[in-house]
Amino acid sequence: GGHIRLRSTAPFLIDEFGVLPGSSSEWLTTCNISEMCPGALTPLSLSTFARAIEYGMQDMCVHGGSNAFPGLMPHVHKLVPFHFSHGLINLTALGASYVRNAAGDKNGMEASLCGTPLTQVDAQEVLRYHGSLPPLRRLANAVAFLRMLWDSAAAIDTVERRLSAGFNLLSANETSAQELYEAIDQSLYSHLFEAWRASIHFSARSGVHAQTMLQVLSAGGGVLPKHYADVAALLSSCSGVESAEVATSMRDLSMAIRNTVGFTANFVEAEAERAYEWMCEREALQERFARLLTDHGHRCVKEAEMLTASWGLDPLQLVATLQQICAQSSMPNVAPAGGRGVGRA
Repeated sequence: GGHIRLRSTAPFLIDEFGVLPGSSSEWLTTCNISEMCPGALTPLSLSTFARAIEYGMQDMCVHGGSNAFPGLMPHVHKLVPFHFSHGLINLTALGASYVRNAAGDKNGMEASLCGTPLTQVDAQEVLRYHGSLPPLRRLANAVAFLRMLWDSAAAIDTVERRLSAGFNLLSANETSAQELYEAIDQSLYSHLFEAWRASIHFSARSGVHAQTMLQVLSAGGGVLPKHYADVAALLSSCSGVESAEVATSMRDLSMAIRNTVGFTANFVEAEAERAYEWMCEREALQERFARLLTDHGHRCVKEAEMLTASWGLDPLQLVATLQQICAQSSMPNVAPAGGRGVGRA
């Protein structure tokens, strides 16, 4: 009727009918996924990245004993639904990882995704959703799941070797736009989807390690807040954790900039292009910035969006972020924040 309707950007987006994807028995959250894709994704990213994530998550749940999928169906966004192009994670559907798997743990899964166990998600409700299994079947699912985690390292190596060797999705046979589209579409499963599946499986190992440490620290009893603090302290000393190192590297570079004479006028208050030039004119800062791009140049804000240029392709994005950090009165804590929101569908 000639009116533009603005949508809410709250963690849980309710349309005019008050309905979210899924059923009233499902718990959805923006935790974790909103770090990869804050805001709405474009149709291109929804049909590629979003489906690849769903594919990898479904495959992991099938290995863990889920009976929700007769086969892998990445076009059915059951585990990672999108509402008005905003991503959510279905905690109830993921509950198969502990109700149908002897190796799973509800508190551990929720802590790895949301930063804390969720009392509002009832384990018995999740059990009714998935159905119970005999102990031996749950044990067999645990063995299959742990084997998947073990094999994920080899799968990641295969992906890295393919990328290092270089590959071409297209051949000389494609001459029209339609042929190019079909060639790229046919390559999604063998390249993008399989790469994300290997990455998700490999990343799940850290969640299992954290759950194991919690069980050891609690000595088989109830897991208390102090146990989560102990695990966080242990993980903070781990090296080679890229998601943690990028925040630390940005903080260290920001501190070095703030310790340089004239940083307020020449960096914080300057245009991004001039701030970049000023930083590169100082050898120590230029070396730190170059090292940050070498190690993390493939990252960027809203990196799941395929139309967003990485820091390596557009360094001024990173400069603008560093300007905002340096403008603060104190350096931010790099520890991850807790969950943003959990609610029923």
